[in-house]
Amino acid sequence: MSSWKIEFDIGATDDLNRLLPIIRRGVLIKLEWLRQNFDSITPQPLSGVWRGFYKLRVNDYRVIYDIKWDSFTLIVVIIGHRSSIYKRKNKPKS
Repeated sequence: MSSWKIEFDIGATDDLNRLLPIIRRGVLIKLEWLRQNFDSITPQPLSGVWRGFYKLRVNDYRVIYDIKWDSFTLIVVIIGHRSSIYKRKNKPKS
């Protein structure tokens, strides 16, 4: 079993800090779950302009992340409400 780690893009850190504390806590708990269970799940890929990225559902919020398979790293790039997260114009390069 691999030992995955999670890194945050600068924009994702800002997104996390903007969340209400109770929502932030839920996101961090779910990310820790993802890190521990990544080898036994199937990542949910995105399509369209977000092709190459994956999503994690946390109630009404979404975490968009990239996977670096060679270094066993999950890079969180954006965190936001499901109603607006996919409309963001600052999509990072994969």
